[in-house]
Amino acid sequence: MEIRSLENIDFDTLFRGFENAFSDYEIGFDKEEVRSMLTRRGYNPGLSFAAFVGNEIVAFTLNGIGLFNDIPTAYDTGTGTVKDYRGQGIAGKIFSHSLPFLKEAGIRQYLLEVLQNNHKAINVYRKLGFGVTREFDCFRQDICKIINTAAIRPDTDFRIEPIDADTVKCTSPFCDFSPSWQNTDDSIERGRSELICIGAIHSDRLV
Repeated sequence: MEIRSLENIDFDTLFRGFENAFSDYEIGFDKEEVRSMLTRRGYNPGLSFAAFVGNEIVAFTLNGIGLFNDIPTAYDTGTGTVKDYRGQGIAGKIFSHSLPFLKEAGIRQYLLEVLQNNHKAINVYRKLGFGVTREFDCFRQDICKIINTAAIRPDTDFRIEPIDADTVKCTSPFCDFSPSWQNTDDSIERGRSELICIGAIHSDRLV
């Protein structure tokens, strides 16, 4: 087994490792979803690392690089281990291997998010010195299953219409919280070509 960066690894090899590692995960992924996700989250292959057996990835940490609260930050875009290789501490070894490279690149903090019922991952992160800073609720639904006609009011003074990503970036005064890495202005900018942005308009003003 060898740990090395993903700088020269093609996307098909990366996705195969990703798919194998998350084959029993409660959220499914397809190839283009993963590609888009990595783009939005600022994936940096030169500062991401994996454990290889031969030419196949058996464990990995994919790091996004950027600023978070004005601090140079690495964000765990995805960490996974193929089922047959779990329980061997490989994730911790990959993380420890990556630290000198991240420090050399000027990274000053490391940020990650994990599902609260993923107790094994949480234990790994705690052993590495991570602590919980806040909790999020996560909701997901297929558009075709969202039916709420009772909420449609024909007499309302508001209208819902598409807006562009530049307009979204001007709405930070609306926020009463700091968005997650996945929803920052930088993330919106990286993924703007694939995003559909929708706003509520009242008296010709975005509200």
